[in-house]
Amino acid sequence: MSDFSPSSSPRNSTAERQADHQTPSPPPDFVVATEKTIKRWLETSALRPKLFHAPERQSDRHYYHAHNEILSPEKAHRQYMLVKDDFTKKDPEWQDDLPLFGAAAPSFHDHPLTREQEAASRRVLCVLGYTCEIDFCPLLLDLVPLLMVFLPEAVVYAVVHNMHLHRPFYFGIGHRYFLAVMAAFRDYMHRYFPATAAHMAAVGADTEDWLGLIFYRCLIPLVGHRHLLQLLELYLEDGVCFFFRFMLALFKEIKWRLKAMLLESGAMWWGQVADFTFSIDFDVKQGLTTVLTHYGTHVKRSNLDRLLAVRMSDPMERELIVKQDIEPLRLHGTTKGADGHVSILHNKRTYLKLIASFLPHHQRHRPLKMLFSSERHGRSLDTLYRACRNQQPCIILIEELRHEHVIGAFCPDPIHPEKAVSGTGAAFLFRLTRPAVRYAWVGDSTRASEERDVFQLATPHFFALGMSNDSDHPGLLIDADLDTGSSQQSKTFANLPLCGSGSEKFSIRRVEVLVLMTPAHS
Repeated sequence: MSDFSPSSSPRNSTAERQADHQTPSPPPDFVVATEKTIKRWLETSALRPKLFHAPERQSDRHYYHAHNEILSPEKAHRQYMLVKDDFTKKDPEWQDDLPLFGAAAPSFHDHPLTREQEAASRRVLCVLGYTCEIDFCPLLLDLVPLLMVFLPEAVVYAVVHNMHLHRPFYFGIGHRYFLAVMAAFRDYMHRYFPATAAHMAAVGADTEDWLGLIFYRCLIPLVGHRHLLQLLELYLEDGVCFFFRFMLALFKEIKWRLKAMLLESGAMWWGQVADFTFSIDFDVKQGLTTVLTHYGTHVKRSNLDRLLAVRMSDPMERELIVKQDIEPLRLHGTTKGADGHVSILHNKRTYLKLIASFLPHHQRHRPLKMLFSSERHGRSLDTLYRACRNQQPCIILIEELRHEHVIGAFCPDPIHPEKAVSGTGAAFLFRLTRPAVRYAWVGDSTRASEERDVFQLATPHFFALGMSNDSDHPGLLIDADLDTGSSQQSKTFANLPLCGSGSEKFSIRRVEVLVLMTPAHS
């Protein structure tokens, strides 16, 4: 039984890994790049409509970052050669400064690359690091060499560049995204194979180090290259969903074998999985049939998006934010009045840092200015509306009386009474007291969904966030006297009650509203 480390190459102890760093040759059944293969991928498969055109359907806008440009193979070649030539003029050895995108080390030796293909992979990764400004995405260290076996150098650049623009369909960027993906995978395992999931957790096989074999390494340590053409085409068709579907199909096949083994560590667990996938007993066609049928319907993109949104707001994950190098928001003006009233945020650097981490990147450096405080302006929703007239975006802070929880909401639209609902999917709910958490919109990214969800509803009698037409349970509601509030699980944000289970209704100690000032007014 194999016993390997997360960073080890697949099947280190077998003849597949030739010693002395000789140029490996592709296995006999490994399909190498041909003109026919390239034509198939670029013209007849889902690769061209997904990767070489901007999304046409409304529902695809969530994945496409329209401020960038989808590259055709021809335009990609021109851009790639331009950047490469510019780098070469400045430093002939520029490709030696390889970006690792968060990976521990490059993994070219795990791929059947010629020396020229390895050099081309280095060049593509360096240019991607420059043009796409990606800080953390270890998957690229295996994805680029995989594609390099099949496709020309400039086309590999175009494919990965366009994958990046379609994020997070194929992959996301940032450590938090990958942690959320792994947490979502554990959730699926507990749902479909609870006994196997419990066994994995008991031996430590479900940690980031081990799940990175899937989501950081493109399955290379578990599958090798024998079936990669089939697997890679499904990945290009289904995106990150494919990893979930394939691994669930694999565990469906192997769970009884794992149950019968005496496995005491993550290394032994995943070594046993690799023994099976590299054996002649592994029927990849049967596994892919399961992927495309049973788990193709269970692991839907919309369901995965919702789960990832919740996992990106995981309380344990939010605790890591406090330790990250994120500058706290600045407060404009005083937070301590002459009457002795002190703002909720006064001397609360942790709160300011958390709020900054919750906000979009382009708003993190804008100072906060207080518009309304119930202790200074009185307990009146009407007064709150007048103070916030024509101000946006705003942050509502509420200090709950009994447990002293500090909860709130980000409102990108002005807060004032309207006959119709307002707001957009940029709104979110949060809690600053431990465990800190942010609940973002979990809609399906279509215009119909955005119109169906009620982000913000301001009336003379109450102010509410997070409802939908088929549910009257708001994620957060405050009454006209600012004395009582409620927080229930809403479909808009998929949030838990912000003040904890059993505390859907709560008494309010104080309410504050702050506005994110524009640079011109700060």
